[in-house]
Amino acid sequence: MTETTKKGTPLLRGERLQIMLSGDELRQLDDFRYDYRCPSRAAAVRELLSRGMASVGRLFDRRRAAG
Repeated sequence: MTETTKKGTPLLRGERLQIMLSGDELRQLDDFRYDYRCPSRAAAVRELLSRGMASVGRLFDRRRAAG
């Protein structure tokens, strides 16, 4: 069964990742989210992952990863 958004649009991401964060890490994530206008914590984590991968020379193409 394909997961959908609240509007019924199929999700492009097929995998889930659950992580535990300390209170300080969560505050830092929320600060990043608001500073960079990310629509959700998940979007902020994806943005940070993309930036981190790029910083070590591993380009991360979100479009390819979603398909």
